[in-house]
Amino acid sequence: MSTKDTTVTKSTRHDKPTADLINNEIVDALSVIAEKWGVMFTDAFGSVSDIELTSKINAKSVDIASVENENKKTFKRCCFMFGLEPHHYGTMLRIGKTVWELVGIDANHPKQPFLIKNGRTGKQRRYSVGAVGYIKHAYDTASSKKAK
Repeated sequence: MSTKDTTVTKSTRHDKPTADLINNEIVDALSVIAEKWGVMFTDAFGSVSDIELTSKINAKSVDIASVENENKKTFKRCCFMFGLEPHHYGTMLRIGKTVWELVGIDANHPKQPFLIKNGRTGKQRRYSVGAVGYIKHAYDTASSKKAK
């Protein structure tokens, strides 16, 4: 289940932080089913109001190698549209205290085309197109450390 210990206060009203916690616990609870059937569940947050929480969960088949291979092919094909090069794939980025890995591009989302993966939890999220300079800097910094 969740790695955070939280005090649960039952309430008749829902708010966004509570809804996020509930959705994360739903996805965590589905991990046994995910392993059994070879699927990956992701939270595609629904909606929240004072009295109702609607959660949307997506299930995708998991063949990690083929998914990563497809992400890498797409990255190589589309990276030039955003000012990057194929060697930027896999660049490690530090955002706050979290380390993220650049694992893909989704050209259908021009404002947030970059897919980054949390190095600790494996969860993915989108990253802004304005981050191109930061991605290049992170890659150059890592390359210069390897060269030493």
